[in-house]
Amino acid sequence: MPHDSDDTAFLYDMVQSGAAIERYLTGRHRGDLDRDEMFRDALERRLEIFGEAARGVSAELQSRTHIPCWRLSRYP
Repeated sequence: MPHDSDDTAFLYDMVQSGAAIERYLTGRHRGDLDRDEMFRDALERRLEIFGEAARGVSAELQSRTHIPCWRLSRYP
């Protein structure tokens, strides 16, 4: 049974946000989160988008894959 078409949109959002997070973190250090409010806000927003998308992926697709974020996305 093919996965829900909504899953494709959720997975796309996860990939896009993951790539953005990787770009944002390149060349940065932990202290940058404390010093740069805009950097911190951008990173937090992308993490929110990633989490919201992970939470939206169907249970059927989650059961067929073994990705750790599925477990994390179940927490409120």
